[in-house]
Amino acid sequence: MAVSLGEAQRMIDAGIAKAEDLGVRMTFTVTGTDGYPVAQNRMDGGNWITWDLNRAAGFTSAAFKRNGADLKLLENAPFFRSFANIHGGRPFAGLGSLILERDGVFHGVMSAGGSTEDVDLQVALAAVGAW
Repeated sequence: MAVSLGEAQRMIDAGIAKAEDLGVRMTFTVTGTDGYPVAQNRMDGGNWITWDLNRAAGFTSAAFKRNGADLKLLENAPFFRSFANIHGGRPFAGLGSLILERDGVFHGVMSAGGSTEDVDLQVALAAVGAW
């Protein structure tokens, strides 16, 4: 079962609160099991490119059902590059992308980005904590 709009918005709200505490402006994407957005939000002052990057990171994590950190280790592998080519270069491994899984069931992805990778991950973890 995919994450609901209400759940997605709660995670985004928690991510925004954490980002504000850290003084950064970020973008958040929550995808369903298909990798397409359930909800997406860019904070005021957030970099415009993070909209597309977060959507791509969420899509990629959903496609492989893996966190961004795991995908970073694979992004230079031939199969990953082939996947990226097939999908028009859209796939992207972002450290702030976390799969949403309960009791072994995949529900989607929370992706947070727009700062350093460490901050992206820290904010994403706070966002997933609201799920």
